[in-house]
Amino acid sequence: MIRFGPDGRPEAWNTPGGAILEAVPATVLSRLHDSARMLGTAATGRVSIGTGEEAKHFELTGLPQPDGAALTLGRDVTYDANVAAALSDSRRRYKDLADLAGNFAWETGPDGRLCFVSAKSALGHDADDLIGTDPARLIIDPASVPSPLPFRTDRPVRDVEMWVTDR
Repeated sequence: MIRFGPDGRPEAWNTPGGAILEAVPATVLSRLHDSARMLGTAATGRVSIGTGEEAKHFELTGLPQPDGAALTLGRDVTYDANVAAALSDSRRRYKDLADLAGNFAWETGPDGRLCFVSAKSALGHDADDLIGTDPARLIIDPASVPSPLPFRTDRPVRDVEMWVTDR
């Protein structure tokens, strides 16, 4: 936490607030306080300092005070931002890998319907047209396919031959 006086200068801070004062440019903090004071309500923002793996990310909230001062509450969200970036990168890499596969890969949601199709098209359908579809309706003769259906299983299914409809 940092307390900024009515003149916009820091008056007092705790240890985490000192770290924010060192890391975040004064102009960013100044804009946050000006917004909070002018609006008369909390102003929030997120700021990233640096690039790549060295980047630090902060979530900041400016709170106007009755005496014209402002309090800044800050939180280091670097870990959260890094986890979100890693998850996004992992999903992108998975999709790239699935797109490179000779056949197509799919994912079904909790309702059993397709929520991801790796190829731009499969079985003559655009991938977007297959999203939300019950994949079992694509099988010509579901009774001829051993259980469980490859689209609805919680264990690996290999070497299953089935006939499906195309567009």
